[in-house]
Amino acid sequence: MSSDMQRISGLGHNRGEVVGPKSCEEFQRALKITPGGSMRAAQFFAPHLPYAVAVTGSWITDADGSKVFDCANNSFSLVHGHTFPPVIEALHKVLDNGTVLDNGTAFGLPTTSETKLAEAITTRSPKLEQVRFTSSGTEAVMFAIKAARAITGAR
Repeated sequence: MSSDMQRISGLGHNRGEVVGPKSCEEFQRALKITPGGSMRAAQFFAPHLPYAVAVTGSWITDADGSKVFDCANNSFSLVHGHTFPPVIEALHKVLDNGTVLDNGTAFGLPTTSETKLAEAITTRSPKLEQVRFTSSGTEAVMFAIKAARAITGAR
């Protein structure tokens, strides 16, 4: 085992220790208002998950201060890890220039920003003639099924 893996395997919940008292308190609190005590129904570790309070890179700090190595990265949607500096800098660049916060964030109408982003994507991927943004995975799958039916003629 590499020295990095030995170091990681000896930290926090990776040792198999029981979740700390603050995470237990958070779990009990969450049980009162959330089915199963978690919004993440697909994840479970007995007696329950640790409750995260901070994260940097691939390291999560739980409510008890234990460090947990995050191999899932939010179910793999965070390919750069948490709080990746170039991503944070890009977000600040957009947020700090006033184009988002000063002008609004959710219009319910088409926006010039989404057209600009769609143009950037199709320019970088010439095979993509058009782009459709969605608000959820469910909506994306619904559009994919409709597109597949339209392309194949299936019903």
